[in-house]
Amino acid sequence: MTMTLPAKKDRVNTKLAALWPVLVARQDDYLAAHGRYWQGLLTHGILPIDDDDPLPDQLARTPKEQPGVHVQDWRAMLPELDGKPLPMALQVHTYGAPDGDGWWAEAHILYQGIHRRRMKGAGPLAARFTRGWHKVFDPVL
Repeated sequence: MTMTLPAKKDRVNTKLAALWPVLVARQDDYLAAHGRYWQGLLTHGILPIDDDDPLPDQLARTPKEQPGVHVQDWRAMLPELDGKPLPMALQVHTYGAPDGDGWWAEAHILYQGIHRRRMKGAGPLAARFTRGWHKVFDPVL
């Protein structure tokens, strides 16, 4: 039987609570070493569905729109994820703003056919990029 949506969110929230302080520390280290925050592409090619906890299969992908910038993949940034099942797909975005640079992380799941996301921000615009669980309306191609 598929777990309930609240149970799935709880499982993801628990995993995020453990990963967040590690990611914050690694982002601080990356900023100190490279003068910018790290960006991580989606960890999974297919979003985790219902109570599935698949292995992240896209950890080696890196952004291509940043030529000449030191880029690390997920395996370098969070090696703890490699080979471990995850109840959610993760993605990390960066931003530049007049008040300073920052970043936000997103957790994605697909539950009963509906894409859902949670976001948490860091930096001067953290509140703008922090949002609880919500539905994502993907365009039909």
